[in-house]
Amino acid sequence: MSKQDKFPQALFDYWRDLIGQQQVSLPALAKLVSCQNVSDDRRVNCIKEAAKLFQKTHDQVDQVRWIDTMATVGYFATNENLSRRTFVPLVEQAARLLDTSYFNDAYVAYITNDSRIACFNNKPLSQKALTIYATLKFPLGQAVITQHYRDTLAFL
Repeated sequence: MSKQDKFPQALFDYWRDLIGQQQVSLPALAKLVSCQNVSDDRRVNCIKEAAKLFQKTHDQVDQVRWIDTMATVGYFATNENLSRRTFVPLVEQAARLLDTSYFNDAYVAYITNDSRIACFNNKPLSQKALTIYATLKFPLGQAVITQHYRDTLAFL
């Protein structure tokens, strides 16, 4: 796997389509999309900068929902755990600010091979198992896996 494969092209395509469909103009989202054609180190910095921008917009629920969706999809779409962990602060902050987090729905889609999210498709079982293991490493992930433990066991 090359360094550029850590953040698959399908993730950036999904983000661009999501923003384009709704004509959303948010600095944190623009920051995430802008990190497509840069090195992995710069991508990690872009994600961290997006998290900082996100913290400044915590009182605007619609913006939080967008960031929650994009960070969650980023979490599940990346191809290795180090890159995946860069999305955890965004996902957890969004979950704290929203009544319901997209992370729960995305997790179910991820383990049930729901094809509506294109960047989840064609992930090998071993990679999905590694993602599930990584998801156990933070509180929101633990809660979601606990909530869906039967589906998780059926998947594995």
